[in-house]
Amino acid sequence: MRPALAHAETLALDLDGGVLKVTIDRPGTRNALSVEVVEDLCALAEHLATRDDIQVVTLRGQGGSFCAGGDIGGFGAMVSADASDPGVSDPLLQSNQRYGDLLVRWNNLRQVTIALIEGAAFGGGVGLACVVDIALATRGARFAISETRIGIVPAQIAPFLIDRVGATAARRAALTGRPFGGDEAKAIGLVSEVYADTTELEAGCDALIADVMQCAPTALATTKALLLRVGKESIDRLMDDGARLFVAAARSAEGREGVTAFLEKRAPSWNLPNDDKKVG
Repeated sequence: MRPALAHAETLALDLDGGVLKVTIDRPGTRNALSVEVVEDLCALAEHLATRDDIQVVTLRGQGGSFCAGGDIGGFGAMVSADASDPGVSDPLLQSNQRYGDLLVRWNNLRQVTIALIEGAAFGGGVGLACVVDIALATRGARFAISETRIGIVPAQIAPFLIDRVGATAARRAALTGRPFGGDEAKAIGLVSEVYADTTELEAGCDALIADVMQCAPTALATTKALLLRVGKESIDRLMDDGARLFVAAARSAEGREGVTAFLEKRAPSWNLPNDDKKVG
């Protein structure tokens, strides 16, 4: 029996087949990243590491806004806290480190992750957009690395921002704090596609999910893990490990089914209706 999804106070979860739809459910704050939201997203990522039956995870915000960044109310209370006592853990440090942990966990998920961005994607919300595999946005969405405009630093976001859009675009966004729209987000590579409105955004996401579901589940997870290693390990090691991964995949039950289905000009088992699915 598959483990049940954990209960999350700040998230709405909808599992349909191999697709999990995750919605940050704090519309009154434009889905700002409170301590509770960060903890719920971390817990969900930990759970997803155990779920090889889930192939796709989508992430969006409730009420027409993706994520307005950090919860300034809670952040302000932590700024005012006295952390001068060396025996007392600094809650502000812990909070920022935990957000970084969230980004690492979501960046490394085995599932294919897709963000649907409309409304505000500021600060930490841009961080979330940088750690999904594919980000989609409406043309009217607004993005900003706004930390420096309130006297703080986009510390945990910086590595993922540069990895997503490159140093030139990252420096411009982070060192000006200037808001920009969906078309510019696509131009710099922050999002893959922009759409006129929410209806088109959702249709585009559905088409993308259909494409992903054509792919073999284990091959997807293995390919994603390999892609995440590029630029962090030597090319010689990647070539050697890549060859071994290729052989293991080709000789697996999934690989044999895929090759046989191709030669027989039929759909592989993972593309059959759920009741008929099997591998090997």
